[in-house]
Amino acid sequence: MILVCIVSCAKKKVKITPTKALTNDLQKISDKGLIHGFSVAIVYDKSILYKKGFGVSDLKEQKSYTTSTLQRIGSVSKIFIGLALFKAQELGKLKLDDPINKHLDFEVSNPNFPNEKITIQHLVNHKSSIIDTKFYDENVYVLKEDKGVNGITEMQGVFKSPESSMPMAEFLKKLLSKDGEWYLEEGFTKSKPGGAFRYTNVGAALAAHVLEKATGESYTDFTKKFIFNPLKMSATGWSYETVDFSQVSKQYYETKEIPLYTLQSYPDGGLFSSANDLSLLLKELIKGQSGVGDLLTKESYTKLFGDHLLSKRNDSTKNDNPVLSVQYDSSAFMGKTKTGYFGHTGGDFGVVSFVFFDGVTKVGRVLNVNTHIEPSNEKILKELWDIWNTLDRYKSKLKVD
Repeated sequence: MILVCIVSCAKKKVKITPTKALTNDLQKISDKGLIHGFSVAIVYDKSILYKKGFGVSDLKEQKSYTTSTLQRIGSVSKIFIGLALFKAQELGKLKLDDPINKHLDFEVSNPNFPNEKITIQHLVNHKSSIIDTKFYDENVYVLKEDKGVNGITEMQGVFKSPESSMPMAEFLKKLLSKDGEWYLEEGFTKSKPGGAFRYTNVGAALAAHVLEKATGESYTDFTKKFIFNPLKMSATGWSYETVDFSQVSKQYYETKEIPLYTLQSYPDGGLFSSANDLSLLLKELIKGQSGVGDLLTKESYTKLFGDHLLSKRNDSTKNDNPVLSVQYDSSAFMGKTKTGYFGHTGGDFGVVSFVFFDGVTKVGRVLNVNTHIEPSNEKILKELWDIWNTLDRYKSKLKVD
């Protein structure tokens, strides 16, 4: 009888939960090693269903990349500009249809349409007619320490020396004021403000600076007071000095460490955050899109997310990748797709970040990566999509785990 029991028990398969299966699948991707470290999360409107880190945040020290690991999140940072502007509007400090020159101490106008006013709303919809120029690209990245680029030839000439660092207001004035050192008429489109969509980083940073002038508070203080603190995003910050530096991941180009750098226009892409904190943000965004958010009123959230008309789902769209089909022209620094995804992509030297949720199912995904993704490198790009798509496959299974 004992022998029969042993044989019978051996034949029974051990049930693997969706959580364990997801971890196993992500670990297999991590083991390939092209992406050195990443963290993920799957978030429902009521809870965080899954979060975990994989790989390392420091190749030399072999320090684990965890859900508490911090990294710059690129243009996902722009989500906070939209939230902050609507909060400032609720506080009576500004109106989104205000002309930006009402709040600025230097004038910004499209030389092709000098009598057309650029409004805050134009900035948040990327329809301001302001675009990034070569002077933005050449001057926005500044090394934290003057130690070169660690032999990464692809990044030669990208970074300015630490002595080039300046306040954001000065940086913007140099680019956008007619008297500015880097001003170019080509920095404005031939379409009038409010017309054609053109994604712009400098326009996003300008929106954050308008908020500073309208509220009398620094953008860092305002976002901490009205967004980070209420959401308990205690690890998140805008600079190396305002976060726990011991938790900041190294950034890699292949196996070479990218030097530490800052952004002159930090609101458009310079936020440091973790999977833990971004999960808290995503929960709030899901609630806000459903009309029950805590940070803003229902009216503000409706305007932040824009027109909610979505395309009917069918077999060809049910697996829609929001990263590849997102548009940013009808909401406030909040991307969306026709099939109902909301969020933002982020990418910079050595980092990738995605934060998206499905407005129908109320389930979202977070992904932070500490390795440079070159689009021409098919192997590392496939590894990135494998992670993202694996999260997508499991997101509905975890709701019943």
